[in-house]
Amino acid sequence: MLKQIIKRCYGLIYRHSMTAIDVNPQKTQLKFFRQWAKEMSQTSVGRLQEKAIYTDLECFRHQVKITDYEYYQLVFLEGINRIATIGMIESGMNENNAGMFERQTTRYFGHSSTSKKYVPFTKKTIATFKKYQHAVLANLLHALPESNLKTFIVLGGLTIEYKGSAKLGYSSAIMMEHNTKAFRNMVNPPVAQLMQADFAEKLRLMEKRLIESAPDTLSGLPELVKGLILHLLKGPRAEEVRATLKKVKLLCWSGNYLTAEDEAFFRQTLSADLVISAVCSATEGAIGFGQESYDIFAPALQHNLFLFIDENADASASNTPRYFSWELEASRCYRLTMTNFSGLTAYLTGDIIEVVQQQPLRFKLRTPHNEYALLKTHINVSFTDFYLYFDGDTERLFVYLETAAKNSIVYAQIELLGKAFDARSVEFIRVEQGNIAQAAYYAAHHGLIKLKRYQDKLRPHQLFVNALMSLDAKKIINLNNQQTRPTKATRISLHEIT
Repeated sequence: MLKQIIKRCYGLIYRHSMTAIDVNPQKTQLKFFRQWAKEMSQTSVGRLQEKAIYTDLECFRHQVKITDYEYYQLVFLEGINRIATIGMIESGMNENNAGMFERQTTRYFGHSSTSKKYVPFTKKTIATFKKYQHAVLANLLHALPESNLKTFIVLGGLTIEYKGSAKLGYSSAIMMEHNTKAFRNMVNPPVAQLMQADFAEKLRLMEKRLIESAPDTLSGLPELVKGLILHLLKGPRAEEVRATLKKVKLLCWSGNYLTAEDEAFFRQTLSADLVISAVCSATEGAIGFGQESYDIFAPALQHNLFLFIDENADASASNTPRYFSWELEASRCYRLTMTNFSGLTAYLTGDIIEVVQQQPLRFKLRTPHNEYALLKTHINVSFTDFYLYFDGDTERLFVYLETAAKNSIVYAQIELLGKAFDARSVEFIRVEQGNIAQAAYYAAHHGLIKLKRYQDKLRPHQLFVNALMSLDAKKIINLNNQQTRPTKATRISLHEIT
């Protein structure tokens, strides 16, 4: 009876959410704008923009300055330092950061996967994410009504780091801490297991919990879920794991892409009638909900204010046309900006959307955040801030990364993939900040784009590694005759990462 009541409640949430998105997009965005303007216009970060943008949507459209993370980096770090530094009074600083991002002191700051970007998690930010979580659950139940959402989560990075009274963590960790006790008790595996420091013990407990709980839903980044499954299917309880996985009817995740190879793997390994559902969200804010197909999204209009520019437009030019969600045209591509209660205003996320339907708005994401390819006995994984290459011939895992903190979720991902691939050794190779993005650009344009239907998938990897190891601060040199193996790099061990 209780389950039926809960499902009915989420049915109401789903209908309300989709009505707001599909029937009243302009009204929904106006409502969010008014709440946001009232809250943020009085803050220090809000005063980085012209006062006029808080007047109405048209003033916002024409006068807001489109921003990136560098625009906020110093003020966000100051907000952390004000409550993290000992001896603040002696140094002349305030005892708190009240008024910077919200009226009261902001103590929580969410960070990206490599701990390089910190975003204030104000009370309004957390409340908005909670509403988004409920909308996500409502969408999942709509996608698979018979599901009981007995969910098994593959997740890392739940540790909160304390600096003075500042609390820093991955967005999942912050939201886990702010969810109700009842919700936390529903998490499977238990939070204590997800935070287990001993990785081998963590894998053993996760295997045991997976079999005992018999979930009907798996949730987590596709590469992490796949890595765990590959590892468990090589273990002593492989047959029990395989039988358990066949009962999984729903696969859901947020943030990353699913390749054709991974989709085939999940459809073969999990239930024959598997439903796949993606959610589009990042530390900076929610973007959308998966709809008819897992790669098609509806915009999260209740949780962010969105402004778009054409894909190749100059974001800094004053005459660049700007569009709201209800003004986009089908079959065109746009760069997305988001505005929310964290202080981010007209913030370029780096995402490019392709509009597949105008009214109601449906879109695909074109951002190559994650590219995962099986290369016979070789596997390469490229992310925004790090790149992995597993050499199946030597069973060595090479990790090319920009500077990242020790507690970064990157290492949980790397460790799990290393286990899944049975790597004999892991070599960490540090490169300068920005080089991975440049090398990926080079490989994509000089490799993938010129290769018909990606027939030679190893070549882009060769181009990537060569470009990565040959970059200097200003240019990429001609790499056509370079060796595949890196000729110069700084090799470091995991404990040396700072």
